[in-house]
Amino acid sequence: MNQIKRPRDWRVELLRVIACFMVIIIHIRLYAFSGTTLRDSALLMYVLSGPSVAIFFLISGFFFQDTQSILHIWKRFLTSVICPAMVLIMALSFLRPWIAQPEISLLQSIRMAHPLQDFLSMLKGFLCLDVVSFGSYAEHLWYILSYGTMMLWVPVIIALLRAHEERILLLLMCFAFLHFALDNLNGLYPLPIALYRPECIGKPTMYAIAGCFLYRHVASRRATLDRSAEARERHVCLLLALLLSIALFVLQKHLYVKGLQMGQDIAALNASYYYTSWNGMLCGLQAIALSAFILMLPEIPARAAQTIRTLGSLTFPIYLIHFIFTNHFRALGIEQAAQQLFGGSFVGIVLYTLCYAALIFALCALMILAWRQMKQVLLKRMKRGSYGDI
Repeated sequence: MNQIKRPRDWRVELLRVIACFMVIIIHIRLYAFSGTTLRDSALLMYVLSGPSVAIFFLISGFFFQDTQSILHIWKRFLTSVICPAMVLIMALSFLRPWIAQPEISLLQSIRMAHPLQDFLSMLKGFLCLDVVSFGSYAEHLWYILSYGTMMLWVPVIIALLRAHEERILLLLMCFAFLHFALDNLNGLYPLPIALYRPECIGKPTMYAIAGCFLYRHVASRRATLDRSAEARERHVCLLLALLLSIALFVLQKHLYVKGLQMGQDIAALNASYYYTSWNGMLCGLQAIALSAFILMLPEIPARAAQTIRTLGSLTFPIYLIHFIFTNHFRALGIEQAAQQLFGGSFVGIVLYTLCYAALIFALCALMILAWRQMKQVLLKRMKRGSYGDI
């Protein structure tokens, strides 16, 4: 008897869409400083987009189960993540000149390519976990390399789940949180005494384990059918996410003001996302609180849920290709024109960032949907052709 395939959890897919949208906001490259003026609007965008990477790693842990095959997980990682990334890197070999110089035609760009050299550099990048070897416009693929380091811990995680040793997983996660929290603190305010930071798992694995515990908690909460308790937790998570966002805004602004007073280079300050980066544990807590809020949302109409599932299925391809468009549009001057259209006020910068990110997201989504439709039509015609030959 065939099992009925359960539809994807629309709340998880909504989280994917939100995280993908956050990534696009980051890559719009809105700098905190305009000259020597610190822009609160840019800082707000940093705070709102900071949890993106942490959310993706949390999602990767949502579906860890003791019944999973480790080989199946690794195979899926290779076919669904590594192979598409390799295709993108090789495509960039032919597109780089066109992306940077719009006056060059695609045909000229293809003629200027060095595919063998780029292929060897790509292999070096995967073997050495060096994203620089992937070449320009592939810098965002560092996430995939980080995801790969988490995949190496999958056998340990699954084995502990099978042995019902969740406490050990919790201990590993807590050691990592303590390590990175002390690292964050010491990086900003040197401690008066030396504190031992325990050796720990990496941040991607820490977030994945946190995601595993979070999704299990939410699933158990849903199973109780106590909607009032779920609503209370949802509101608490939303409040916590808002409070952490405010704290991150204040702390990051303090860091920028302090750096400006100390005479630090503006370019260096613009490249510092310290508190609002996924490397910061406060930002990690913000990501967990926001994720918990989304996972506890009440049911919505079936059509809306299906639309979210469709968008969620597009997020990884959008993540892969959006960098092409953000950089090509920058070279075309579209980005600068959009900035001028919305103006430099607080509201203008916020609206520009959200609308421009939405434009990039929508354009990538339409291209992927069109490609999928074309592929389906082509496959149907090929099947008809093969039946006709019989």
